Amino acid sequence: MHLSLSPQFFARRTEVQAHLRQRIRGEVDIVHAEDPGSPSTLDFDKYFTFLRTKTFGHQILHRHALPSTQEFLKKQLNLVDEHVVVLADIQTEGKGRGANSWESPEGCLMFSFSCTHRVARTLPHFQYLASMAVVEGANKLAGQDIGVAIKWPNDLYYRDQSKIGGVLCQSSSIGNDRFQVVVGVGINTENDEPTTCLRSMAKGSVNGSASVSRESVLAEFFNSFEELHDALEREWGFDALKDRYLSHWLHSDQELKLRHENREVVVLVKGLTPSGFLLAQEKDNPAIYYELHPDQNSLNFWEGFIVAKSWGTCSL
Repeated sequence: MHLSLSPQFFARRTEVQAHLRQRIRGEVDIVHAEDPGSPSTLDFDKYFTFLRTKTFGHQILHRHALPSTQEFLKKQLNLVDEHVVVLADIQTEGKGRGANSWESPEGCLMFSFSCTHRVARTLPHFQYLASMAVVEGANKLAGQDIGVAIKWPNDLYYRDQSKIGGVLCQSSSIGNDRFQVVVGVGINTENDEPTTCLRSMAKGSVNGSASVSRESVLAEFFNSFEELHDALEREWGFDALKDRYLSHWLHSDQELKLRHENREVVVLVKGLTPSGFLLAQEKDNPAIYYELHPDQNSLNFWEGFIVAKSWGTCSL
């Protein structure tokens, strides 16, 4: 069932919140609210036929164009229920890690959603769950591995050739040992410019390129994410999922030069540390390991080096 609100559906907090929650918590289980002035190019009925989740992806708030779904949702967190998805057809100021930004034209799938989390030490793993959900959802639609790969920490690539998307997770404490996590995803789904897209990558696959659409990719993302999120919560950690994640990334045993001031060593990427950061082993001294954080280092995997802003070793 469709729920239509005015284009300014967040303008009147009390009225909109009460109306939305009454409908959602009543007889309606799956709802989407959209801007009547610029209806979505997505077929929501088609989307819901693919969706198999118990919790995630059931409530969608749509705008045809937004500067950033991530920033929009962060500003409206106190107005919407948990797990509500903000979706835009066009994004003009998309957010990336650090100060990075990009524009996203039609044909891209751009959305953000939030959830509450209680285990602080596993917060870094949320971006890994979202990245895995894109990879595994796309492969499931195509019926085989179509080459979607993870470039650590949060980029999505076609093999090691072209960037096709990315993930951004931002968390904040909301008290009582709870954290609000806003997850943003952008993935080039149906538009070959400027690199390639999932639909083209699925050509020649078991199910063919017709299996890939923004509706099916969005639904399969949430189908996969819910299963991964449930595993993280159930196991109270990422250990049970780590090998699965590493099977999708591009870096196992990649050789890099680690530079800091006047010192340089050659390291091999060995996986993730228990806290969820990059684990590197010194090539000539295998007893020495380094934990590398994405926001404390300049990473250039394709050029083969890491410029460390801080230098330190870790123990396993």
